[in-house]
Amino acid sequence: MGWRQFEHLVQALSLAELGNGVQIYGDGSDGGREATFRGLLDFPEGDGAKWNGYGVIQAKHQHFPSPSPAENAASLIQDIRGELKKFMADKNGRVARTPMPEYYLIASNVRLSPGEDGGLDSVLAELATWETKLGLRGTHVWHYSSISRLLENHEDIRRAFAGFVTAGDVLSSMADYFSGATVPIATQLRTNAGQQLRAKQWVRMADSGLPDESKLPLSQVGIDLPALIVRRNVDSDQEDESRPEPASEVNVVEHVLRRGDLSLREKYRGSDAFGIVVVGGPGQGKSTLGQLVCQAYRVALLDNLSGPSLGENVESLLSAARANIESLGLNLPVNRRWPVLVELSAFADALEKDPQTSLLRFIADAITVSGKKLKASQLERWRRDWPWVLVLDGLDEVAARETRKNVIDRVSDFVIETNSRDDDVLIVATTRPQGYHGEFAEFRPEQLELRDLNPDEGLDYGKKLVSVRHAHDPELAEQVLVRLKAATTNVDTARLMCSPLQVTIMSTLLEQIARVPNTRHALFDAYYGTIYAREVTKAGRLGSILDLHRDDVDFVHAQVGLYLQIQGELGGTSETLLGDEELEKAFVDRLRHEGHPEDDVKLLAADLKKAARQRVVLLVPVRADHVGFEVRALQEYMAARALASGPDELVLERIDALASSAYWRHTLLLTIGRVFTTKPHLRDAVVARIMQLNTTTSIGMFVGHGERLALDLLNDDLALAVPRIRKALLDQSLGALDRWPQPEIRRLAYAAQLAIDGTDKQAADIVKRALTDAFSSTGRANISAVSVLKIWMRKPGHGGALANRLLAQSTGWRPDPTDADRPAKARHTISEAISPYFTSENLTEGQGAAHQRILTLLDGQEVMLGISAAEATGYSRHVISSQVIPQLQAALRDEEILQRLMSAVDSLPVTEAHAAIWLRQVIVILDEQRSVGGDLRIPEGMEGLTK
Repeated sequence: MGWRQFEHLVQALSLAELGNGVQIYGDGSDGGREATFRGLLDFPEGDGAKWNGYGVIQAKHQHFPSPSPAENAASLIQDIRGELKKFMADKNGRVARTPMPEYYLIASNVRLSPGEDGGLDSVLAELATWETKLGLRGTHVWHYSSISRLLENHEDIRRAFAGFVTAGDVLSSMADYFSGATVPIATQLRTNAGQQLRAKQWVRMADSGLPDESKLPLSQVGIDLPALIVRRNVDSDQEDESRPEPASEVNVVEHVLRRGDLSLREKYRGSDAFGIVVVGGPGQGKSTLGQLVCQAYRVALLDNLSGPSLGENVESLLSAARANIESLGLNLPVNRRWPVLVELSAFADALEKDPQTSLLRFIADAITVSGKKLKASQLERWRRDWPWVLVLDGLDEVAARETRKNVIDRVSDFVIETNSRDDDVLIVATTRPQGYHGEFAEFRPEQLELRDLNPDEGLDYGKKLVSVRHAHDPELAEQVLVRLKAATTNVDTARLMCSPLQVTIMSTLLEQIARVPNTRHALFDAYYGTIYAREVTKAGRLGSILDLHRDDVDFVHAQVGLYLQIQGELGGTSETLLGDEELEKAFVDRLRHEGHPEDDVKLLAADLKKAARQRVVLLVPVRADHVGFEVRALQEYMAARALASGPDELVLERIDALASSAYWRHTLLLTIGRVFTTKPHLRDAVVARIMQLNTTTSIGMFVGHGERLALDLLNDDLALAVPRIRKALLDQSLGALDRWPQPEIRRLAYAAQLAIDGTDKQAADIVKRALTDAFSSTGRANISAVSVLKIWMRKPGHGGALANRLLAQSTGWRPDPTDADRPAKARHTISEAISPYFTSENLTEGQGAAHQRILTLLDGQEVMLGISAAEATGYSRHVISSQVIPQLQAALRDEEILQRLMSAVDSLPVTEAHAAIWLRQVIVILDEQRSVGGDLRIPEGMEGLTK
């Protein structure tokens, strides 16, 4: 027992032994007393001198009592001295505690016994000395053995604290504590607990929608998960908004077990919640948490197993489950509740067949031992006599409104019955946030919201999975772990490692992919297909609808993704949502376009909306009556599916429209990846389009739209199996060497190094030729080439050798120049550098004002004057002020002014390289931030939302 429950036990025994005259004190400061009494008592039992007066009852609990009675006695004596000393006056005549008692009863959980080494005599002797010091008329001690005897005499108290006070294999020992009908029930439930320990030992990969049917032991891969307490126990459905309280973080299983170690009978629980609702998104591990809670309680019930055998492997299962609990930093439950897990979808199916089925009857029907089912009346008795933990898993799986209402009504009935009988039942419910409106308010629960795993936590979970799945293949295990570690460092894949299910999918996919899946379309496509398959295979009508109308759901998901992506750009917010009515209209438009009878359209659209909202992970309710994508990358993936559909020429036009935008870049990469997969006949046309991007607009020529997109596609591993396309993209991306270098030069260096050190001799020759030519020049190409070579110079392989050979030929460059070696350079403003090339001739009055505004803004930006090409490779030190960008953007809206500035930048000599590099970065940023989504042409059938 914990100290708090021990105090409650002592209070209950005090009332039973001493009578109703005992005054019980609640939680909080009690002045060194759990209870007091006044008047005549029939106590001590068998003693001729009964207590008559004012007395104090105090409990002293030791968390880890010693096995030595003598040591226990010494510890208890120190407690007695510390407490009774407070009734004595100090040197100033002050008394810490009043009023002075006439009688003193102390209760402790330590073991004492008579005799020389038993400790009891020394405690009684200590109490006798205090009778003299304080003038006490009587003292008494309740220790372990005497409390045990008291419990034998008070069955109601024994029953109230049954989960705490029975020892060893508690269900085998029930005959020592209970009589009558409870004992055979306990025997039957003991067998059931062993059966459930065995039956619930697995986590199946099929639960994640994967075809892999291999089993994973829950005891090896189960983890506790972090959650925020967003709603504490309240006595009404309304929060007190006037006293906001910051959410605190807990680990769910640990929190549940700690709450379960309290007696939840009304007289003992006080204001404690007797229910917890765990809210989490799809795949966040809610069901597994429920399994872990139940397994912890099964271990506590069956630990130190005795009595008839429950099977050969039960002891090994107990050992494995116990080890997992310890590895998670958890203690076994002290209050050994009987665990029962109810899948609410299965309960809903039972209610469909018989709406009068009670929750208690449903639970009883699921317990079969030796061919006999437990009766609801027997289970009702068991609920009275023994503490429970009831896990209600998956309210979100109960989609039908009327069925959901029936489920909640039956749960409420169960709670009312439990409260009316003052039974000790801890209820743990799980649900997704979508569609949950406080249906479990009947048991006034705390609400825990699971938070996302961070990349390190996701990797830790991935390690557990890999070590178990590939225990007999260490080479594969190490390979997958390397890829998982790499995935945590990638901003896109790391975002998918935020839940146990998604980490499971990632680790499974990485078993089959040769390298970390930075090809985002392949990753997200596999992810979406996996999640969809998981939902389809679940029982129920919505699963059937999803299966039958896969094309319609796919289409609307894509349409919504594109719509929200456009809205996000136009609205300037990352949280883009779609109203429920708009979602249903999208399904209506789709069904009409596909020729469904008008009489069926609205009903079917409503069903599809419900299925999309409640059963598919990518599109979920974010706020009341609004849906969105939980992960932005998945919204972009769905938008890419829409952009890759339609006529070929329309798809190619979209590449032109989106090529400049940073906001659309991920979507565009996914789009091109999908085109290469689903429309292979367009591969050459796509590459040709990319090569033409530099010629379609003047800013495209200045920035190098084609080169930047080609580089991103290379790094996204596009067309790994098509060398000619890879070489075309490589050749295009190396065109960046002819421009003032930008931050992406490092990614160019990485892609070029892979090519020069690779097995494709033609690709290696393309890189060597481009770098050698650029290095041989005397202009900006030389600066870009030196920038790449400096990155390579300490690398092994052909790239490192080429870098060191070319750099050694340069008289204007030395490695790692010190400040002493570097000649002092004067500084001047960018406006001074640009003025000779950026004139106001032939400008209108408005253009002249914009021209002057730009020079004024640039006058505050200083750069080095008269530097060499080699020194200009420190371009990365230039940081563009966030305050300058929007002002320059407004001034450069005039295309004529922008064209003049770009021409000026291209005209700057190498001695003004810092100014040129800075200005080019500014123009690139302005170009990337242009809104382009509104220019997209939408394919037929998708105009409903995106028009």
